[in-house]
Amino acid sequence: MSGVRINSKIFPSDYNKPFGSLGIKFPMNAPKRGNVANLFNVSYTTEEQAISNYINLLMTKRGERYMQPNFGVGLWWYVFENNTPGVRFLLEEDIKLQADRWLPYIINYKISVTQSEDINGQGHAMNIQIVFSVTEQGANRTITAFTGAEQNLIIEVE
Repeated sequence: MSGVRINSKIFPSDYNKPFGSLGIKFPMNAPKRGNVANLFNVSYTTEEQAISNYINLLMTKRGERYMQPNFGVGLWWYVFENNTPGVRFLLEEDIKLQADRWLPYIINYKISVTQSEDINGQGHAMNIQIVFSVTEQGANRTITAFTGAEQNLIIEVE
């Protein structure tokens, strides 16, 4: 079971544009607005779509995307590996290389993968923190992913 929560500012001018949405955001299930259920969770700003693209890159397993066998970090593969310094280093490098190749408009300032305690108080959990911005003009954002012995992957964007 994985969960994604994105905390972002919404500016009214982003929704008053004379054209439609830019794409489908991750997670794809749309929140209800009033009593009306929307089909997809869509992005209206470039920053929202760039963040969704980054999460998609992190979650996609290499070889999973049709005609792009080298696309994706595959966080799930790292969840089931031993939580050693070598594996954490490989994950850090994989995120850097994949983001540089597939998301050139993302500027990564800091990527850190550290060992932390899981719900059982043991050091089996992995805490991934990525500080980035969308182009030089974008505000700094942080993606935090936490994996633990209970095999959950939780991703938050602030």
